[in-house]
Amino acid sequence: MQLTAIVGAVTASAVAGLAAYAVYFDYKRRNDVEFRRDIKKSKRHHAKQQARELKSKEEKMIEMLKAALDLVKDVEYPAGPDREKFFMENIQNGELLFRQGPDMMVESAVCFYKAVKIYPSPMDLMVLLQKSVPEDVLGLVYGMLSMDQQMQQMQQQQQAKQDIPAVLLTAQKKM
Repeated sequence: MQLTAIVGAVTASAVAGLAAYAVYFDYKRRNDVEFRRDIKKSKRHHAKQQARELKSKEEKMIEMLKAALDLVKDVEYPAGPDREKFFMENIQNGELLFRQGPDMMVESAVCFYKAVKIYPSPMDLMVLLQKSVPEDVLGLVYGMLSMDQQMQQMQQQQQAKQDIPAVLLTAQKKM
């Protein structure tokens, strides 16, 4: 026999086998109640597993954000002519760190976060960073900015709650 005839016969039998399996699967799906239950059960299990994975990814991201914010919590941002030097150093360090791989992602995000915090128009810088920084690092920077804003709002609310009794006392004294 020729090689092309053998290849054709093997291909034809493989296609016929796949078609037979498709017909068998469709028949089982339509007529076997237990088979349908198993398929539904498998889909539910898969959906639950994906939800667990998504939740663990979110928890991991939140922990990474908290760790990153702890790194920048005590940073003092320079004023005057040192601001530009500080900005350039952090941009360069951030680029070097994200090029070193995913292990340095948090440190890279911290550098970019510092640069964004000191830059006069942070939104313009974020637009520029979107073009040159990987999404994972940029997502961490956005998350850090968001968490920082939330923390500042919580501190302001707590400060306002502490100031309310003082305002009431001074109002009562005036009466």
